[in-house]
Amino acid sequence: VSGSSCPNGCSGHGTCETSTEYGMSCRCVKGWNTTGAPDCSKRECPWGRAWHDHATADDVGHGMAECSNMGVCNRETGVCECAPGFEGYACDRMACPSTASGPCNGRGSCFTMSQAATLAGYSYSPWDADMIYGCICEPGWKGYDCSLRECIKGADTMSASYNTEIQIIECVCPTTCSGHFFVSFGGRTTKVLHTDSDSDLKMRLEEMDTIVSVDVTLNGGTTVCDNDGVSAEITFRG
Repeated sequence: VSGSSCPNGCSGHGTCETSTEYGMSCRCVKGWNTTGAPDCSKRECPWGRAWHDHATADDVGHGMAECSNMGVCNRETGVCECAPGFEGYACDRMACPSTASGPCNGRGSCFTMSQAATLAGYSYSPWDADMIYGCICEPGWKGYDCSLRECIKGADTMSASYNTEIQIIECVCPTTCSGHFFVSFGGRTTKVLHTDSDSDLKMRLEEMDTIVSVDVTLNGGTTVCDNDGVSAEITFRG
């Protein structure tokens, strides 16, 4: 059937076809459609899985939609104008929070649900696996946009299930005692001298902001290390 039988000859972007239901109408080539005009003179935008739509059966939804139902198609350019917080060719990605410092305030990385699951040792493959993005913050930061400082965490000493923790440090000098060693707790480190007494060791441990209070008992000597061996019993109080 001649294209001239249809509106505007289908604008050179389609073919004119006939059917008993619609009569003469344009069938547009890819990238053009009859949504905005019946003559294929308006652009079609990219399609993606719909963020929201009507269910088509029990537990069946999120079918394909222009601009993923999260943007408006510019019929002149064929480009989706996405709603705030969404991006992508078809508005098919949820954008990570971004500032002048970059995504996630420059303090984290933007991952899909699928990628985040993989990092945690799991798999995730529902409809939104590669559509929803979120921030995974660098150590010391938290919040949906990594804008909040994270405080150091410790045991809840007010909890009824809290049990006092005891750690043992054993030190023996095979020959002459000299030097020092380091003790780490909760991401912090302190330097301990071999000549430190129980009160010295207590002071050095409590200098770390991850420790509230400790009791120190030296068994086998008066300093942390000696030739016969010393066992330092450290009881954490908070």
